[in-house]
Amino acid sequence: MEEDTSFILDIINDTENFTGSNLVPIAEDPFGNLFCYSFGENTCEIVFWNHEEGTINKHVCNNFEELMAMLHE
Repeated sequence: MEEDTSFILDIINDTENFTGSNLVPIAEDPFGNLFCYSFGENTCEIVFWNHEEGTINKHVCNNFEELMAMLHE
């Protein structure tokens, strides 16, 4: 919902670090860190972006389907 603080379009608009980058936020964890598509020359992967450091911390998986398979309650 648009009123939710985790509304992804608000996150994209508020994340100035992503302007002109190859990162597209797709999900947020409970701590404000983001899971992002990272688009390269001939690659696309999902990475973990640490909001406190403003850096990519690690490769998470290769695609959205793999990300969904990793989720649990």
